[in-house]
Amino acid sequence: MRAQYPLVFSTLLIRLAVGVAIVHILTSLGSDTIVPDWFIAILGIGSIGTGIVLSMMHLGRPKRFLNSFANPKSMLTLEAYFIPPLLVCMAFLGAGYFFDQMAWLNVVGKIGTVVFGVILIFVTAKVYHLKARPTWATPLVVYEFFLSTICLGLLGYVGLVPFFGQMVGTGLLYLTGFAMIVLAVEFIITIYYRYYIQSVSQTAAEVLRDSSAKVQFYSWIGLGLVLPFALCTITLITKNINGALVLACFLSFFLGALLWRALFFETSTPLKITPDIAEI
Repeated sequence: MRAQYPLVFSTLLIRLAVGVAIVHILTSLGSDTIVPDWFIAILGIGSIGTGIVLSMMHLGRPKRFLNSFANPKSMLTLEAYFIPPLLVCMAFLGAGYFFDQMAWLNVVGKIGTVVFGVILIFVTAKVYHLKARPTWATPLVVYEFFLSTICLGLLGYVGLVPFFGQMVGTGLLYLTGFAMIVLAVEFIITIYYRYYIQSVSQTAAEVLRDSSAKVQFYSWIGLGLVLPFALCTITLITKNINGALVLACFLSFFLGALLWRALFFETSTPLKITPDIAEI
């Protein structure tokens, strides 16, 4: 299956929006927010909106886009159902920042963003958890969606902080340390998933042996996992949230994840229901 980069970008942007918003909301429970709510709302709505446009580009004609939601029980349709309430809750979150006398907007916005955000990530992950494609027929697909959402949220949020004047803080260092743990778990799952792919699909194993696929895989390991882990280590050692450093950490992970997701599509060969003519 050829890599579908618009769809890859779309799923990453949705995870970025949800991840950053949830990290922001959870960190705001124990202290004053560093990044304002309105900015998180704009970032989230903009990222998800861009993701929707990219999905339409992937599906092509508008009619084909609408037909993809024809089955009301499919995970793809459920994904479309949960996006609007999430966008509304993000809008409430942003609006609550400007209307102090309407505190309920902020409360509803935060609760709704977390609830609908988690549901959306789960439903989106289940879209790609298909038994018809051996390399996707594993719960690891769902786990990886949530792990990458956490990574994008942590690294993205810490990367935003220096732009709002906050260069150091114990809480931010804790977030950086937690990001290192998630990156380490991502590494373990990646290695296991590669062996899983090779064991369930000979076609997918051949794809992984291709030179371009090897470049994508090791770029994910190097750019997406090892480099961000090293940059987070430097941040913890120096105890300073350096703007350029944390931004490079986020961009490195995002680029690595982009290459890894492209490879995820390239190895997704369907089950062979009928034999090839040459085999008859």
